[in-house]
Amino acid sequence: KKREAALFSMRSSGTHDVDIVLTTRELIRLLRAEHINPAMLGELPFDNPLGQSTGAAVIFGASGGVMEAALRTAYHVIEGKEAPEDAFTDVRGTEGRKVREFTLGGATLRTCTVSGLGNAGKLLDELKAGKVHYDFVEVMACPGGCVGGGGQPIHDGEERADVLGNKLYTIDSNRPLHQSHNNPDVQELYKDFLEKPLSEKAEELLHSDHVKEHNYM
Repeated sequence: KKREAALFSMRSSGTHDVDIVLTTRELIRLLRAEHINPAMLGELPFDNPLGQSTGAAVIFGASGGVMEAALRTAYHVIEGKEAPEDAFTDVRGTEGRKVREFTLGGATLRTCTVSGLGNAGKLLDELKAGKVHYDFVEVMACPGGCVGGGGQPIHDGEERADVLGNKLYTIDSNRPLHQSHNNPDVQELYKDFLEKPLSEKAEELLHSDHVKEHNYM
């Protein structure tokens, strides 16, 4: 898992933010090996500020989820109110590429979601060649998003990304908060430490620069 951990590094200094990667299937095997039944465990709060999450955070695992979560907040910033529940559901789906248009602040926003590295490569070639233009692009390496990743529960010969993705949207619909900007922990973090979105401190700590790596080990 060293290579995966290195790929998740957000720093070019050689210091990794992730020391080791534990996939969902590995966690299941660990629980079984130790004879741990999660249903018998008592409830404990998560570490703050990781305890509270919104439905927007949950859907990050499905293709189109990152875009939908961001659009919910963009709508609030531009329109000054919360977006209708179904405003951006059209970005959902497991298609290799999905292009949609939305209106925000009287302007047309052209979006594109792709999943699967083959589809991502084709999109990059078209963007470089000037054949297409989008205002907002979401790329997920795994077909259907993270829920379709290699470490997720599988059924031999059966694609599960769409099934698992729909479960994430069900969780989202049952959450009391559906927008990232309404997370009280996030609000407190900006108020007490980060100052405001896109502040110098927020840019330094939350944004990453991507550099070409030749050796991940």
